[in-house]
Amino acid sequence: MSWFKSLQESTWFRWVLRPLLIVVPLVLLGRHYAVNWQALQAYDWQVDVANAGLGLFLLLLAFALLPLALQQILAALGCPIGYRHAYYGFYISQLAKYLPGRVWVVPGRALVLKKFGVDPLSSTVGMIVETSVLAVTGAVAFVPYALLAPNGDAWSLWYLSPFLLVILHPRVFNKVVHWLEMRLGRKNPSVHLTNRQSISIIVLGLLFWAVTGAGFAALVASVEGFPPDLLFVLPGAFSSSWAAGSIAFVSPGGLGAREGALVLLLSPFLASPIPAIVALLSRLWWTLADLFSWFIAFVAQKLAASKWFRGHSRE
Repeated sequence: MSWFKSLQESTWFRWVLRPLLIVVPLVLLGRHYAVNWQALQAYDWQVDVANAGLGLFLLLLAFALLPLALQQILAALGCPIGYRHAYYGFYISQLAKYLPGRVWVVPGRALVLKKFGVDPLSSTVGMIVETSVLAVTGAVAFVPYALLAPNGDAWSLWYLSPFLLVILHPRVFNKVVHWLEMRLGRKNPSVHLTNRQSISIIVLGLLFWAVTGAGFAALVASVEGFPPDLLFVLPGAFSSSWAAGSIAFVSPGGLGAREGALVLLLSPFLASPIPAIVALLSRLWWTLADLFSWFIAFVAQKLAASKWFRGHSRE
């Protein structure tokens, strides 16, 4: 795909499109918070800074796990890369998801990863697989919620969600991805997921939701106390709200859809208006983690490329 290289090297991309991909999402996010600012001000609450800081730290830690999963997926697709490159490719393009349509993160990541030897088709397939892994492991994380929810009978079919992990068994995974690559135009697919890679991806996905859930619990605790058993509910509530936001393609970054689902899922456990307040704060929490991760990726890549850093790393 030579047009990717031409686009990446064009003056128009460097001085117009790239800045827009950063500025426009920030403007849309600022507008979202401005619209909901009155709801935040109307409630008499105080944030426990220590718990809020812990929540953000844990979310950043969870975010650091995703490039590890991306490494395993790309290796199975025949495009092995290092962790730093995987982290950079994952997060430097993440802000594009806040643009309307949310599809911009796909070519954005393809352009970034191409610098590290990953072809655009493998990057695209990798994103599809990565999203599927998060959806499947997120469904498993929802099981404790289904067990503890007051209307648990409504979620009875969810108890079967662990069986979805069979999708990530190498025999199933390799056939599905082989078919997907053929459909996307690859003549000779070379996908080969091993048992070890499959287990690693599943563990990383489950660990991601566990650490994210712990961070979300800390965020909730910064506003309102809750009983200990809610710790088992929050990862599933958040993973399901994430899925709702991911399905809402027309909404930049799942804005509105994720918050609405989160309010619905938290309402049986937290008194009003806490679910609505937590839902709005969770958007700020997630956005800050996106911005910090983008900054870390940017600075790490610049440092690695600098002559000073390369000179000292050899010593």
